[in-house]
Amino acid sequence: IVKLTESTRQAQVGDSLFPTLEQVPHYAFTLTLPTLFAAAQIYCFALGTSKAKIVRQLLTGEIDSACPASWLRRHANATLFLDAAAASLLD
Repeated sequence: IVKLTESTRQAQVGDSLFPTLEQVPHYAFTLTLPTLFAAAQIYCFALGTSKAKIVRQLLTGEIDSACPASWLRRHANATLFLDAAAASLLD
């Protein structure tokens, strides 16, 4: 469990995940890659235009620490769910 910074909490409001800052939790779970990869199935959701660049990097860039999400490509059962906005920079 990690304490979220004020800027991270603000981003949750900016991404329309929460209507107000008061509704954003102060703490969140975090997982390391080994813990995440121990899962039999991984579901990843990316929604909105603010995620379009990272989605493109995740799917077409190098698999490395510059884009931690890119490691999902190495998991045998990872599924990525996108809306049209998040997929807007893909060919």
